[in-house]
Amino acid sequence: MSIFSKINQKILERFPSVWNTKLVWILLITFCIHLVFFIIGIISHLDPVSLQGYYVADDYFESGFILANVVISILIIVGWLVYMFKNNSFKNFYPTSSFSLFGQFVQYFIIIFASTTFYYSYMFGFQTYINTKYDDATMIKQVELINKVYPFLTFDPNEYLITQKQYPKVFANLYCETDPSKIDFSKKVYTYYDSYYQFNEVYSVTVTERDSLGRFVYPQREAENYIPLAYSNEQEKKCIFYFKKNVADVSDYIKNANMNFGNFSNVLYTFGTGKGYNYNRFYDEYPQEKEADSSIGMRQNKQVVELLKRANKQEFKQLFNEFLALSDSYQIKHNLTDEIWLKLVFNPPTFDVQNFILKNKPVLDGYNDYPTYYESQVIAHEVAHEVAPEVVAAEAVTYSNGEGNTQENPLVTERREFIKNATKMNYYEIDNLKSLLANVDEVKNNNFVADSIAIFLWMAFSFSTLIFSFRVTNLRALLFSIISAGVVGLVSSLFFIGIAFVAGEKIIFMVFYYGIILGAFIILMPLIAPNFGSKLFRSILINISLNGFVAYVFLIIGTIAAHQESACRELNAKLIEYKPCDTILDSMGISFWSFTFLICGILFILLYSSVIKKWKASPE
Repeated sequence: MSIFSKINQKILERFPSVWNTKLVWILLITFCIHLVFFIIGIISHLDPVSLQGYYVADDYFESGFILANVVISILIIVGWLVYMFKNNSFKNFYPTSSFSLFGQFVQYFIIIFASTTFYYSYMFGFQTYINTKYDDATMIKQVELINKVYPFLTFDPNEYLITQKQYPKVFANLYCETDPSKIDFSKKVYTYYDSYYQFNEVYSVTVTERDSLGRFVYPQREAENYIPLAYSNEQEKKCIFYFKKNVADVSDYIKNANMNFGNFSNVLYTFGTGKGYNYNRFYDEYPQEKEADSSIGMRQNKQVVELLKRANKQEFKQLFNEFLALSDSYQIKHNLTDEIWLKLVFNPPTFDVQNFILKNKPVLDGYNDYPTYYESQVIAHEVAHEVAPEVVAAEAVTYSNGEGNTQENPLVTERREFIKNATKMNYYEIDNLKSLLANVDEVKNNNFVADSIAIFLWMAFSFSTLIFSFRVTNLRALLFSIISAGVVGLVSSLFFIGIAFVAGEKIIFMVFYYGIILGAFIILMPLIAPNFGSKLFRSILINISLNGFVAYVFLIIGTIAAHQESACRELNAKLIEYKPCDTILDSMGISFWSFTFLICGILFILLYSSVIKKWKASPE
């Protein structure tokens, strides 16, 4: 007798239910396959270039691995069912208990869960490799070096404007106005080509009240006194309005409005976030981004200013050498050297930006993505402020040449030509570097189990319940159950569609209560009247109960939520202030209800096992 036969015999003698479900052998097979997927996860991204794509944490689903997972899972489950269906102790009236029946369901659940979750093994392998190769201490140092050098990769002219300056700390409480129609030209104004800049002190007003439309109420005092709004920061429970006070004189810190390295305050990446942030404080369309820690931008700006003050050419060269060596280890494409880079950016004492580089490899005799300004060109109007006519004329993108024709403002043309002529054919693929950092960070911090465990648990529960229904009844009863549920659902739908025009909005509650009453009849009938109707009829009720109980619980909770929402709407119709309508489903969250419904379904099968046993013992 082989060792496998001996093990099988011992399992049969000691744990007949486990022998019947083939649990041990299936778990052994799935363990070996999980180990293979774990190894694949480790070796899948050995090449740094593979980490430069978009969100590589989803590579499992975008490559052929998910297809292999599905095929292997189907083969395992089908093979297992074929062997398990050869013997059914329950149908053959072997002595069994209600708890033993539930134990079989649990074994089905474990087998299906183990046969479908190879994704977890792959991701554990992937995460293990990333945590080993790109450990936190190393990544923190490398990101610090990258951010320190990032200001000298001159891609975006906007990053070097005075609007970006955040150091010294005085700039944290200032707002830079760039709209000429809102600028007081009798006070300090900075000009750069066709752009105008004026710094204003601001104060904030926090509002929590909302109007009848759900919008935050604009501060009344500021509205009555026509105090100009600088910008606003709308959050979930409050809105912070920032209003202008006095024009600030920052001459001690800013001499002119030229593009300068000393204005740069952005960082390429912040390790531990899973994504990059832009630390500019002034956003109009995306106020939520102002929640980013502005102190990071201030620290970055301070670091750049101090580096420029030292003006140590050897220090610059050492930084560039270290950064380029790191870039080569990450296989980031570029054509920079430390000497070329120094010639592009090292120009003390002013350190004005005079050269730009490309983000992608230049194409000979083709189109290259030259850096451009993204500032919106605002045509000034003499409203709210008295603006000098010559300013209005200069700000306009087009102007009249005296012959009835219009052409582009010469300042705009001059600005564009400056940018184009200052752009060299040097390049550095910064987007690939940022993608690599973001992907490493994302994989290290990705809680992929929590994000997807509910899907796999529900998949295992659904298939386990279906197999359990087949095992305790038969194929004929299961098919009749499916057909009966479909017919009842179709007839009920047609009935409610027919009366919907009469019932109006109340139809939704009629459907809910009809479902609750019908579900209660199906679930309770085998329990309170075990001999009612034929055995086939009762098996249909049992199968529908087993597979539909979770939906029944959801229907009850949904009915409660519908009543809450209806009552809230009626209350809001009477109130002046809008009140959010959070139901029991909204307040507890989808994760809570998902696991609650799953636990309810499992407990129901445990309690309903005694009903199944009594049904089986009843005469045919």
